[in-house]
Amino acid sequence: MNKITIVGMLFLINLLAEAGAQTEWKRIGPTSLNQLVYSVGTHPKNPDIILIGCRPSPHSEKEMEIQGADGIDLSTDGGITWSQVGKKVPNSTEAGPNENSARFNPYFPDEAWMGIEKHGTFHSTDGGKTWQHLASGMKGDGLNGICFGFDPRTPKTVYYGSDGGVFKSIDDGQHWTLLQNGIPHKGPGATVSTIVVDPSHPDTVYAAFAFTNDQPVGVYKSTDAGAHWTFSSKGMTTQVISGDRIGVTDLVLDPQDPMTLYAVLEVDLLNNPHDKGGIYRSTNGGADWMALAVPAIPPTAIAIHPKNPKLLYVGCTNGSIFCSEDGGTTWKDCSKGLVVGKKAYPWTFTYEGSDGTKHEETSYCYESGVRTLAFGCKAPFLLYAGTNDGLFVLKP
Repeated sequence: MNKITIVGMLFLINLLAEAGAQTEWKRIGPTSLNQLVYSVGTHPKNPDIILIGCRPSPHSEKEMEIQGADGIDLSTDGGITWSQVGKKVPNSTEAGPNENSARFNPYFPDEAWMGIEKHGTFHSTDGGKTWQHLASGMKGDGLNGICFGFDPRTPKTVYYGSDGGVFKSIDDGQHWTLLQNGIPHKGPGATVSTIVVDPSHPDTVYAAFAFTNDQPVGVYKSTDAGAHWTFSSKGMTTQVISGDRIGVTDLVLDPQDPMTLYAVLEVDLLNNPHDKGGIYRSTNGGADWMALAVPAIPPTAIAIHPKNPKLLYVGCTNGSIFCSEDGGTTWKDCSKGLVVGKKAYPWTFTYEGSDGTKHEETSYCYESGVRTLAFGCKAPFLLYAGTNDGLFVLKP
């Protein structure tokens, strides 16, 4: 056992001892200019290894102009120290990692993936230390990488979600094919927030859409490895705002029951500041959805404990986190230790559609909004929260 691993284990033991019966979030990074953590990837074998996609936090125009951050930070000692491993990965205030885009392949530990806005996918075969750009077959909004899904049977089969729909590769990312049969695929506006592959039936794939411009928004399901898709959102209440359909921002599968899923619906604070969004559960593989209780603050992300599927956490727009111990029937505030932001500010950004047309959008960010939640794959199953103010960790 090397020195770094021992130090990391001691850090985790100390973290758990400090938490005791009164669990509390602790900030563990990053230490670079990358304060806004968009995505968190946890190593499937070693809980000390954490990969994050990040960029400067947009708390002010001056900070938004910072160009020194590289977008990918890696820790191999449980968050004690961080290294910037993406020096050759393109990044700027308008081109950085997206939510859920930093992922280790949970079935093949050395395989890591990152989706970078405007540049597509980047692949690592050495645990996140070095990266290769793999975007053959992508163009336009398909280059805005957001999420990944993995086939447990082979590392060569990878699903990739973007602002231009769902892509699939069967040769480890060397070539990508846009999936089009029964699923939104025309950008801009075919925005995939989450891809979930059923590990017990790998040909069953779910794709959650946050926005669409020409088809119903929500969850789509394939039972033939992406060849054909059906709309599987019966019972969900989605919205149409300014011509855009506002849909699902996060989706998780029950680790013990593959027929049970949880989905978080988008909040539209720009047009409706009182929008509370929604949390839905399906117990029949996405065929029907039932609305659950919603915390006092609109949720944006959800995580389910790997060993206790009744234990859920949702991250919220203002930086708070709520938890449920009964599968979403009731919620309580579990934000102790987080710096909860109280001020919302507009963030206007521009992007280029696949037809070359310039688009401008404005959304609202909170000082400490929760961007993503991710559990560690192995004991002690730490929970990580990526926020506008860095990465936080909790032992549930």
